[in-house]
Amino acid sequence: MAISKTDCGITAVAGGNITYTIVYTNLGSQDALNVRITETIRHTSYVGYGWNGYGGGQYWRNVGTVLAARRPYTIVVNVSTALPAAWKA
Repeated sequence: MAISKTDCGITAVAGGNITYTIVYTNLGSQDALNVRITETIRHTSYVGYGWNGYGGGQYWRNVGTVLAARRPYTIVVNVSTALPAAWKA
């Protein structure tokens, strides 16, 4: 599993809200079961729904099953030196 978090470069101001985007990806070849994301947020209070509090600024959210990621495949080819005349620039 891989996880990343961004706030899109927002500047925090007292009394304002910050929206974080958390992206999770299954890098394995099998589905991941019973996935739970845990996040620690300090000097803030939670606004919204969907997350549960442990206390002390820690929150969690069940994600459930995360399907195995589809990885891109590459193919490397070498261009023949004997190209047809129409292909030569």
